[in-house]
Amino acid sequence: MNNDIIFLQNSCLMAYMEKHKLDTFSASKVFQAYNIFGYIREHFEYLHLMGVEYIVQHLDSIIGEK
Repeated sequence: MNNDIIFLQNSCLMAYMEKHKLDTFSASKVFQAYNIFGYIREHFEYLHLMGVEYIVQHLDSIIGEK
């Protein structure tokens, strides 16, 4: 299961980078600042059922709230 979580975290990071035109370092800083990697790990059972684009939209709303 850990590999599945890591795969989803990486997929979301890559999609976030593409959507926001960020490099790896900048996107990783955002994910770390808002504990997005932890959020994906905690909510994996729900999130893995969604598409990556939907997840990134959801993450944008989380980041916007904080």
